[in-house]
Amino acid sequence: MGPKSPADNGYQPGFAADLMLKDLRLSQQAASSADADTPMGALAAQLYETFVEQEDGRGMDFSAMLPRFEKRHRG
Repeated sequence: MGPKSPADNGYQPGFAADLMLKDLRLSQQAASSADADTPMGALAAQLYETFVEQEDGRGMDFSAMLPRFEKRHRG
């Protein structure tokens, strides 16, 4: 990464994970009202809800989620 990326700055928000969760929830509401299935959107909303509300994601950049996937991939 570079010196201007969130990863290099302790994942301080450029676009906060809280706002990503809000937007994902809004997209799921819109999909529901249009009777549209959005399985990837639903999964993303679930992941961000866990990250923001149960883990240390509140107040961090939305990209702070990425190291969690690296840990899972490496086992």
